[in-house]
Amino acid sequence: MDRQIEVIKPKVIVTLGNYSSAYIFSKAELPFQSITQTHGKFHDITILGMEVIVFPTFHPAAALYSARYREQITNDFKLLRQKLAEKGIA
Repeated sequence: MDRQIEVIKPKVIVTLGNYSSAYIFSKAELPFQSITQTHGKFHDITILGMEVIVFPTFHPAAALYSARYREQITNDFKLLRQKLAEKGIA
């Protein structure tokens, strides 16, 4: 994963779920508590020597188990689309 990030040099990383979010935060040496606390928020971090915007959200499979997560995922992605448009990335 680290090598892929180094090669791609992303401006934005969208993490899907607890595990991928915890991994990215650990690479940035930042505390991570849970996806329910961090989802839907933008985090400017330095990872592997690069400045990256990280946007955690729930894993899409969570929507299969709970309508509440489906709504939150939908709202998170609407927010992400808006932010990317503002930054001229999308």
